[in-house]
Amino acid sequence: MDRVVVASAPGKVNIVLRVGAPRADGFHPLDTVFEALDVRDDVVAQLAPELTMSITGIGEDLSVDDSNLVIRAAQLLKDRYGHQTRLDIAPADLGAHLAVTKRIPVAGGMAGGSADAAATLVALNELWQLGLEGDQLHECAAELGSDVPFALMGGLAHGIGRGEKLTAVSSSETHGWVMLLNQQGLSTPAVFCEFDRLGLGEATPDATGDVCSVLAGPARDSEHRVLLGSVVANDLEEPARSLRPDVAHIIDTIRAHIAAGVLGAHAVLLSGSGPTIAVLAEPNQLDSLAARLEQLFPGLTAVVATGPARGAYLVR
Repeated sequence: MDRVVVASAPGKVNIVLRVGAPRADGFHPLDTVFEALDVRDDVVAQLAPELTMSITGIGEDLSVDDSNLVIRAAQLLKDRYGHQTRLDIAPADLGAHLAVTKRIPVAGGMAGGSADAAATLVALNELWQLGLEGDQLHECAAELGSDVPFALMGGLAHGIGRGEKLTAVSSSETHGWVMLLNQQGLSTPAVFCEFDRLGLGEATPDATGDVCSVLAGPARDSEHRVLLGSVVANDLEEPARSLRPDVAHIIDTIRAHIAAGVLGAHAVLLSGSGPTIAVLAEPNQLDSLAARLEQLFPGLTAVVATGPARGAYLVR
């Protein structure tokens, strides 16, 4: 029987996301704190003559050619490290079919494509018996995209540069989130273009020290989450609101309900570049909050998530 390898990788939320003015290379400097969530995509890898992929679940209509990060991750790994395979296969003949099960929203600000790429790197390192270490996988991840290194790492991390330079952040607390999904995606490049058009961003983004202090601080349980809710922020909210008035309306409505004390949540913020909206709440109140949000916003889907969650790993 052909060997099958399964890897899993998490979605994410940016607890805080500060964005600077674009650099000479066109990228915006970021200062962010990532949290990995237990909403995960899986990649099942099996040896095959060529590199191919399929998708089930969310995003079944996505492209499955070499424009997809999964194929790009596989090709990068093959080109750079295929010669290290311990299989009785010529490096040029290495191939795999990659079956992706998607639960993370597409174009939703939760880095679903990055999670798929991270899971692919982990799966093929095992399937092709490449013997790569974590730093080698991280280097490949950073070439594929700004969020891929964190999908590999998981947990909580402070990210700078494009978000790929990571330092682990310690916290013993669990954070509960309701992720409010929008059926209409929002392009990350479009949000950054609108950010520039609006003239936003400092040359160096503000530090994320307040969030890191809360995460590592002495407050526990509900007190910890209340404090965290007071310091969450996302500099991409304004351009996302400009592009999508419907997203602005949802955020404003939730904030008004939180301020009135009728929603049982601590904070609301845009997740990454959106349009997914993240609502921070107590872990034991997530199900009731999700139901209430779906009542408030018919047609939207509320997904319960907790973090920090493990990064990309081999399931089997």
